[in-house]
Amino acid sequence: MNGALPVPDIGDGVVVMADFASIAGGGGAEIPFSNVLGGVDAFYHIETGGLFLDRSFATGHTRVDATEATGGIAFKDSSVGNNSPEWVFEGSRHADTVNAGGGDDSILAGAGNNYVSGGDGNDTIIAGADNDTLLGGAGNDQIFGGDGNNSIQGGDGDDTLAGGSGSDYISGGSGSDSIWGGAGNDTLLGGDGNDSLAGGAGDDMLMGGAGNDVFSYEAGYGGADTIVGFSYGDVVQIKAGMDGVSSLDDLDGKITVEGSSVKISLGSGDTIVIKGITGTSAADLAANPEQWIKIAP
Repeated sequence: MNGALPVPDIGDGVVVMADFASIAGGGGAEIPFSNVLGGVDAFYHIETGGLFLDRSFATGHTRVDATEATGGIAFKDSSVGNNSPEWVFEGSRHADTVNAGGGDDSILAGAGNNYVSGGDGNDTIIAGADNDTLLGGAGNDQIFGGDGNNSIQGGDGDDTLAGGSGSDYISGGSGSDSIWGGAGNDTLLGGDGNDSLAGGAGDDMLMGGAGNDVFSYEAGYGGADTIVGFSYGDVVQIKAGMDGVSSLDDLDGKITVEGSSVKISLGSGDTIVIKGITGTSAADLAANPEQWIKIAP
């Protein structure tokens, strides 16, 4: 059966749906939580008795709508193997806990301090205005932190990760990831792979990890940034026009050596300090900017 499967008035406690025979027709179904009352309630998809052997959700998805719930929701997909459905979860205005399991899931966390784990699959996770913990798991995930001080971990795969206006901790994990901090004083970790990191506005710390990484800067996304761990093969990319820089010549006198570090003073209070230089010296790096600084059009 396609359509909505309402959850009754249950008050505090747990919602358990272990029999999906009523929605075995496939093509997607909607499960609204408009009547869930206060407290932290739970929705469990539990695979028992051969459920989903017909792959009834293979051509659709299941939407869980908790936007009208007056308490937080705990959601867990307990299916195993290749039978994991694709979930579309819309969180409440409270603190939700979501473990989506396998499948390519879409999760809108909503307000509240949420914990979201996408699990395996290519997941899309969008947070709300509070302090969230967002885990992509294996797969090529897209995670957007929104406002608040978020902890975002992409996990395995080539992930796209973005913070918001808070001070975020964002880790790409293995794979070639694209990471953007947004506003706030962020900490970005690329991990293994050839990563692209942009701190955005604020005083950010960027660590590329293994691989050939690109650290990107442009007008409006400055601050006093620190790059930790840098070697030839890594690139600092500055978009033309930032602080009057349109070519490498405009950086003459702005690249200095400070002990074992290199500092780029762009102007308008925007600085980039590079620490943990490996494979070369700070002096050699400063003397050869054409080998590691790119001015992007």
